[in-house]
Amino acid sequence: MRTFYNTLLLFTLATTLAFAQEKSPSVNYELVQVQDSIYMLKGRGGNIGVSFGEDGILMIDDQFANGTPAILNKLRTLSDKPVKFLINTHHHGDHTGGNENMAEKGATIIAHENVRKRLIKPTQAVKKTTKAQDLADTGVTPPKETVVDTLTEEQKYRQKQMARKRARGNLKKGAPEGALPVLTFPTDLKMYHNGEEIMLLHISNSHTDGDAIVYFTNSNVIHTGDAFIAGKYPFIDVRSGGSLNGYIRGLDRIIMMCDAKTKIIPGHGPVAKVADVKSIKSLLVFLRDRITFHIVNGKTKEEIIAMTDMTKTYDDQGYGDGFISKESLIANMHSIIMRNSGEKLKARAKGKD
Repeated sequence: MRTFYNTLLLFTLATTLAFAQEKSPSVNYELVQVQDSIYMLKGRGGNIGVSFGEDGILMIDDQFANGTPAILNKLRTLSDKPVKFLINTHHHGDHTGGNENMAEKGATIIAHENVRKRLIKPTQAVKKTTKAQDLADTGVTPPKETVVDTLTEEQKYRQKQMARKRARGNLKKGAPEGALPVLTFPTDLKMYHNGEEIMLLHISNSHTDGDAIVYFTNSNVIHTGDAFIAGKYPFIDVRSGGSLNGYIRGLDRIIMMCDAKTKIIPGHGPVAKVADVKSIKSLLVFLRDRITFHIVNGKTKEEIIAMTDMTKTYDDQGYGDGFISKESLIANMHSIIMRNSGEKLKARAKGKD
């Protein structure tokens, strides 16, 4: 029987070290124009953002190492300029797996300082960079007994792949020196490239503790990394400093930066609008409050996970067909809430008896 703990563990192992070259099925790489010279490159892994121009190519994330040749070939269909800068939105391997290859081609890698730390040693404790109240729901230990037996075939396939990697002993190594960011920042960074003012903004303890969103101010385009994914349930990597309230605050920050014309390149999924960010933020707030309500009213974790009405609208749209199922999402949120407020909620529940 599969458990939420296995899902969380395998996802973390899968994404922190994806630097080994492996054979993979044929992948269709597609460049999608987002706005003017800003494109999204879809392939295998997280969405890549691309800025083309006279200064050279700027890339945001780079998927897996074995996809680098195909990615570069696709970029050459629009520009013969080299990739000058590569920005990592966070440390997971489906966004940083090609780092070493890109650095060998001359790209300068930029990321939040926690990305470099976690790439060096994925399991190390990273220095907290926010106020205590901002860290209230980090460091959650995943539950060990939550049953999640409704995985899709794609989810089962990914788990098998990661189990094989784990058996080979590949997953405790850090990234090679050439894959590490050489320019890091503690909070925010501003740079100028291809006629754009580009803002790199750190979102504290959201998907991880090293998330950065990239805002092309002239083009009004935002690349969010996995601080927002479109059309699927999000993964909050608590083992890497992510948090539920931090994820919601990150969505709020993205929303504040947008207007009706802003175009959003999500970490995964199609190009989105601010309405899509508002929708998933509303869902997470609703689930957080409903899960808390049910805990206070004596419902067990298993009983809450079994409830279908809370996410039905999103389930019907296929949100649970990605890596994170509805059951995994609710189990993760339940664990975070119990870790932070469990004793108070149990006391409230007893008071209702």
